[in-house]
Amino acid sequence: MTIPSIRTLKFFLLLLLLQGCGSESSPTLAYGGGNHHITVRSRDLVRRAIVHIPGSISEGQEAPLLVVLHGTGGNGAGMQVVTELDEYADAMGLIVAYPDAISGLWTITLSETLDMEFVEDLVDEIGRDLLIDRSRVYLTGFSRGALLAMKMACQRKDLVAAVAPVGAPVRTDIVGDCQAGGPVPAIFILGTEDQFYSWAGSVSEGDTIFGGVESGEWWAEKNGCDTDPSVTALPDFSDDGTTVQRWVYGSCPPTAPLEFYAVEGGDHTWPGSSFDQGFLGRVSFDIVASEIITEFLGPISR
Repeated sequence: MTIPSIRTLKFFLLLLLLQGCGSESSPTLAYGGGNHHITVRSRDLVRRAIVHIPGSISEGQEAPLLVVLHGTGGNGAGMQVVTELDEYADAMGLIVAYPDAISGLWTITLSETLDMEFVEDLVDEIGRDLLIDRSRVYLTGFSRGALLAMKMACQRKDLVAAVAPVGAPVRTDIVGDCQAGGPVPAIFILGTEDQFYSWAGSVSEGDTIFGGVESGEWWAEKNGCDTDPSVTALPDFSDDGTTVQRWVYGSCPPTAPLEFYAVEGGDHTWPGSSFDQGFLGRVSFDIVASEIITEFLGPISR
């Protein structure tokens, strides 16, 4: 088990302090743009989330939905600040939901469905007030949130149109054997110097944690793509100690593309964010993760 460092604990403490920031709670969601703090009853628990509604969508207009899952110790408010996804979502008319885990910790074991049910209930709750395009419900997440996103991509294909994990590889104890479950469009972003997940991968107590290369290969096999991607070195825009390779997997089904961004020298961080992530390590500014993710997800539908 990985023990969080002092710098990581300080970072998550800062995210906790952000909780509750923003607009006042609203009993219902409404068009017109802005942030809404909502509660959702799931398994007789009262759960919370922030929903960002672009001002560009209007009543009667069907809109896609992106659910953003925070990392360990975080919350939806902190994830909204760090990812800066709202700016890119506004440009494409994408509703964004930032839910809170219980005590900052998502349930990700293979058999536990508590938080998967919460995400489903959250989508339903949003759909009561807003017209959601159910064929375009996407999940992204960071670290443990990314693991839950992958788990749901394997077990809830009837809900998830595509997934975008950041800061987490594929783990067999979370995704199980979902190779036969059919292809799921995916885009990965992972640093080669991630302090929590070794780029080389590991095996512990029967759980295989794939490395960066193996995670891409595993998902490529799942989607029926070539396992040997086309690799492009992206421009080194910033003197931040990182470079980025974009891997595009060929021969995927037209409806299930797969891409992987390998951040050489990158740590357990969200690339391109202007928020100070110094506690979590080196941040790459050669790419903007939120821009890449929304551009990838936008055209995809189930």
